[in-house]
Parts: sequence; C-alpha cells; structure tokens
Amino acid sequence: MFSKTPSFNPNLYHGSLTTAPAVADENPQSKHPVAPRMLAQNVERRRVWIDLDNSPHVPFFIPIIEELKKRGVAIDLTARDIYQVCELIQFFKLPCKIIGGHYGKNKVLKVLGNCFRASQLVPTAARFRASLALSHGSRAQVLACKALGIPTIVMHDYEYSTKTGFIEPDWVFMPDVIPDSAMSNRPERILKYPGLKEDVYVPGFVPDPSILSSLGISRDQIVVTLRPPATEAHYHNPESEQLFAEALHFLALDGDKIAKLDDRYVQ
Repeated sequence: MFSKTPSFNPNLYHGSLTTAPAVADENPQSKHPVAPRMLAQNVERRRVWIDLDNSPHVPFFIPIIEELKKRGVAIDLTARDIYQVCELIQFFKLPCKIIGGHYGKNKVLKVLGNCFRASQLVPTAARFRASLALSHGSRAQVLACKALGIPTIVMHDYEYSTKTGFIEPDWVFMPDVIPDSAMSNRPERILKYPGLKEDVYVPGFVPDPSILSSLGISRDQIVVTLRPPATEAHYHNPESEQLFAEALHFLALDGDKIAKLDDRYVQ
C-alpha cells in the first residue's frame, strides 16, 4: 500500500518544479509568456487548482500537494469519476469535488465529453479563483481555464498521446527524454524534469506484507502483476493487445509463476 503521507522525491525537488513567486522579466519578449500574467495575481494568496483526470494521478499528485502546502500554497482539488479515482481519493482522504465522468472509447464522444466536462468545471473553478491550474493531461481543465483566463500547466509522460492543438496550455511539463516537438508546437512553453513521473510517488510506497497470504501466494513463488493495454485510450495501439496475449502465454508455460491481472477498467 502507499503511505498516507509520502515524501517528495529530493532528486526532482532540486531540479524541476518551483512554486516561488515569479520574478519580473526585464525582457518584454519573455521566454515564458505565462509569467507576466502570474505576476498580476495576488502573490500573497497563491492558489493552485489541481484536476485529477485518471487513477494514477491521485498518488502522483499527493507528494506535490504536500510540498505545495509546505510552501504556503492553497490547493483546490477536482476529479472526474473514472476507473479507481474516487476509491483512491477516499483512501487518501483527499478533500475533492467530483465533476464529470467517463465518456467511453469513441473519439467523438471523448471530444464532446471533454467539452461538456469543461462547462461543468467552469462554475467551480470560478469560485476557486486560482492563480494557476495544474493537471496531468486534463483537457477539460485547459478548456475551462481558457474561458476563465487562468494560467495552466499540463504535465505529460507519453509522447504518443494526442496534442491538444488550439487549446494548448500555457506551459507543458514533461520528462526530459521526450522530444520538445512531441507535445507542443511552441518549444518556448516547454518545461522539463529528469526521470519519470513515477519517481515522484514511488518513494512513498510501503509494501503490505499481508497481501501475499491474502491472495494465497507463498513467499517463494514468483508473482507477475500485469496491467492490460489501454484499449479505451485515444492512443491505443492494437499491437499492445497481441504483446499482452503473448506475455500471458509465456507465463502460463511455467507453472511456478502466478500472474495477477490488474483490471484497468473496473468502474
């Protein structure tokens, strides 16, 4: 299980995200165009709105939230009801407003659903009066912020996810191994961090030794945990299903291994 109060990874802390008040740029053609707008906000009342768009984002943002709070930043949380998001929010006891849900695998419905959720987010976000909006790929949040004039940072960790085009955020924040051109047409708006996003929250993971006995597994057995392909994602590649089937077949040939399947799409 995860610790309820995971620590912030010091390797990322010193090399990437900062919430200190922005410093005025003497050059009117600032490299980061969002900075002047952030300066116009009430710095003493720094407030960040985080939208949790998918299950992995809940443990990912917890150490970031803790660090921001230590720096005196107020946090407002929203999330959509999809997969295990609500269960994880309850597990970590996060104060969060659930808005919107899952709109299926059809790409047209995904677009319409994002627009609908953005309209749902606007009234709540207007009450937050945030200085900055932060998410890991929440297109609905970006749309809502465009309507409200809130600066946005969107984090990405997969170069094959679809770019948002005309609704690009103010900043894109991603691992330094991803090429600039993969996620934005404006390289001056790209921020990089070392490593992977899992480096942020995995240090807070505390193994539960009772899990093996509860599953009827002895300590001398090899356990392989498998997560099925993202068949409902817009970036899904059918080849991943073939690779997954071949991996299961390979594991099934060895009777000493136990494969545990993680149901990605439990509603």
